Amino acid sequence: YDTSFGNNGVFTLANTAGSDFAYDMTLLPNGNILVVGAKSLTAADTQFAAWAIKPDGTLDPSFAVNGVYEDNLDTGEEYINQVLINNNLIYLVGRKFTPGFSANSIAVQCLDFQGNIVIT
Repeated sequence: YDTSFGNNGVFTLANTAGSDFAYDMTLLPNGNILVVGAKSLTAADTQFAAWAIKPDGTLDPSFAVNGVYEDNLDTGEEYINQVLINNNLIYLVGRKFTPGFSANSIAVQCLDFQGNIVIT
């Protein structure tokens, strides 16, 4: 493997609040890798998360906030399961569990290539 990528070939990102989850990834037009999933805020509260990783294995600070897109939809669990690039936009497709799992929903968000939500 490529030892010039990340730390001796491996990219890791520590989360002091709990676990991070990666479910899908794609290449962005600028050559960055976009990894999508979830970031734990607490043991029972995760939020949408996407990480833009440069070809050298470091976060791209020009994407969202220092390379990390985060969106906490509520106090339950949210996970991005898939990512799609279409017409110069990023579509995040996931699921949202309300606290106590009383209701489960799908969630779709649209971002530009800078990691900003697109509102139409």
